[in-house]
Amino acid sequence: MAQEYTLFDTIIKEQPEKIISNQDIIPTFIRFKTPLSFSPGSKWEYNNVNFCLAALIIEKLSGISYRDYIEKNIFGPAKMKDSFVPLDRKIKSPNQVELYAYPNFYSTELANTKTLKEPFLIYEKSNFYGPGGIVSTALDLQKYQKALFNYQILGKKELEEALTATKLNDEKTVSYTIDGKEISYGLGWEMYTDEREEKIVFHDGFITGLTSILLHNMAKNQTVILLSNLGNTPVFPISNAVLNLINDNPYTIPAQNLSRTYGSLIENENKKKANELI
Repeated sequence: MAQEYTLFDTIIKEQPEKIISNQDIIPTFIRFKTPLSFSPGSKWEYNNVNFCLAALIIEKLSGISYRDYIEKNIFGPAKMKDSFVPLDRKIKSPNQVELYAYPNFYSTELANTKTLKEPFLIYEKSNFYGPGGIVSTALDLQKYQKALFNYQILGKKELEEALTATKLNDEKTVSYTIDGKEISYGLGWEMYTDEREEKIVFHDGFITGLTSILLHNMAKNQTVILLSNLGNTPVFPISNAVLNLINDNPYTIPAQNLSRTYGSLIENENKKKANELI
């Protein structure tokens, strides 16, 4: 629906001290007469702003905050005692891990994200909720998937709907390709059929210094959860390799990308070593 987060750049420039929140979204749409990206049902795109709107709808219909709703309807039933929606995602709890990322494309040494400038202005000047930002652990996410697939969070009909590929007005299935696999999109869940005709559902995400994925084999009731405090970890191919490994199937370890090393050598005028990588 909305034009990503760049929509708020004008607000930030006008009010440098302001922290943009979900409550600013609709007034901003109205002020700038923001048009739809396309006619509903004609196309599909993943857009974080739309998940912010979904969080606002939850608050409107439930009469409670998004944070309290998630606690009551997900964390509570699943007994996720180490998970929460932070009031301010920039303030870390004592047990949260430090996050690391490469300062630039040619860097070969990681740096704590605290020392890096945010790549996008809106990330530094906002406190959105809905698209992500939930603090959790691998163990709690395991509790979540058990509760979800045992219908303790959603009923069977609702879960089946979430795990069914969305179709557009022309009956074409919403999909994209990653690592040679055709991925369909349901309601917050991505899915594909593997080499053994088994349905795999997952959701992944990343921010600067953090990458995560929860992947579930529907046929075998197996789940792979990966959390990395590095922003460029290839969690999708790794999770697929792990799933194949535990089922004694052939698997491929993701190849190391040498472009960063090559670029670093060129930048440091070490062309001889750079050419040896080719």
